[in-house]
Amino acid sequence: EEEEEEEYRSAEMAITEEEELRVRVLELLRRKTRECDELAGAVEHAREVGMDPSDERLVKAEASLAKRYAEVEEIAGLAQRLGLAEEEEDGQEEEEDVEEGE
Repeated sequence: EEEEEEEYRSAEMAITEEEELRVRVLELLRRKTRECDELAGAVEHAREVGMDPSDERLVKAEASLAKRYAEVEEIAGLAQRLGLAEEEEDGQEEEEDVEEGE
């Protein structure tokens, strides 16, 4: 009986830890996506006002945007493996969002 109770507590703790991981992954995904969107907006604005494409600040911002987008993709993949996100058709929606911001 004690053994069954211990197994139950262990299973309950595992569920709690798994739920905490899910919450943390979703929060990280939201935060990184927001950062990516903000940077994409800044890059887009710089282009619209005619900043020279070879300007070091713009080049660095574009490189940073690509890096952050890759992070978002990686976190989204983790969320998907955890069953937190539905698979997008060919990943088109996310790609379109970032391309619009570039």
